[in-house]
Amino acid sequence: MNIKWLFDTYPFIKNEKITLCKPQPTEGDAIIELFSDEELIKLSRRTLKLDNYNISSFFRQMEISFNSKRSLLLGIFKNDNINELLGVIIIDNLDLNTESMDIDLYLRKKYRNKNLAVAALNTAVNFLFERMMTKDLGDISYDEDARLNLGASMPAPESIEDVESELLLFDLPEEEGDEKIDKVEMEAAMIA
Repeated sequence: MNIKWLFDTYPFIKNEKITLCKPQPTEGDAIIELFSDEELIKLSRRTLKLDNYNISSFFRQMEISFNSKRSLLLGIFKNDNINELLGVIIIDNLDLNTESMDIDLYLRKKYRNKNLAVAALNTAVNFLFERMMTKDLGDISYDEDARLNLGASMPAPESIEDVESELLLFDLPEEEGDEKIDKVEMEAAMIA
């Protein structure tokens, strides 16, 4: 997985409803509010407790993490009010061996349950997939037909019998000598 492009320049991502971009120190109070929310802290895998004394350190660490290509923090803004931070998305734990990353989304309390989290996550995932899924990678083009579309409808099955599920299990052969097993190729062959 080539993720170097993710850190070329700080992304500015916009769709019809949401803008994702670098939060500024002027959003410090909103970020302090966000990471001081006890409900959010209980559900989070992060232990960020921010206040007026350490918010500047938070912004410095955010910049260091971006420049060292370890993580990316994006502010979530509604297009009709770009000056009000709704929440943040954190993309980190980029692992080239397993070709994975973590995406955490945190919304301020007053913006929850308004479909904003779905819109923000959809925007972030489309941004990532558009750049990762290419003809060179798995012979897949991430075009308009493949995009995640907010509010897209799917025909409902007439009955549960109409729902097809498939679970594929396979054993990885033992790695012998210098020969590496290309797990991505094996997975692609199994699915094909």
